[in-house]
Amino acid sequence: MLALSVMRGSLGKTPMITVAPATPSPLAGSNENDYYLSVPIGGGFMKSLLLGIPIALAAVAAQAADVPEYKLVIKDHKFQPVELKVPADTKIKLVVTNQDPTPSEFESNEFNREKIVLPNSTVTVFVGPLAKGRYKFFDDFHQDTGNGVLIVE
Repeated sequence: MLALSVMRGSLGKTPMITVAPATPSPLAGSNENDYYLSVPIGGGFMKSLLLGIPIALAAVAAQAADVPEYKLVIKDHKFQPVELKVPADTKIKLVVTNQDPTPSEFESNEFNREKIVLPNSTVTVFVGPLAKGRYKFFDDFHQDTGNGVLIVE
């Protein structure tokens, strides 16, 4: 999730529109000073705000378009595919669809994600960038059958 904020610049005089992660990701090396976009604005506050928001939203849309998308399906409490190959050192978007009549919980201790997927619904999970390796994920509600591996190459 991204946060859009309007704040004073470092000198306390120039307003800034800033787009940043709402929750910094320790896996991505983010910290409170990492921003996707920070634009100084001047003149009347409302005029600047109205001009700055489309710029910030365009930057966010451009960034989202650059993230490769991969699909996982949960059916009969199993992930399909069981092994999913993705590129190393690249942020990815996992689209997880639960086709079961019961909820599932997509979870990985190895890449620190946890998301409930309601019956017959879809969620999006952003992951990475990750180093090369094998990262296990599972359905916390159905651990006996719902297991998979993210193969990062």
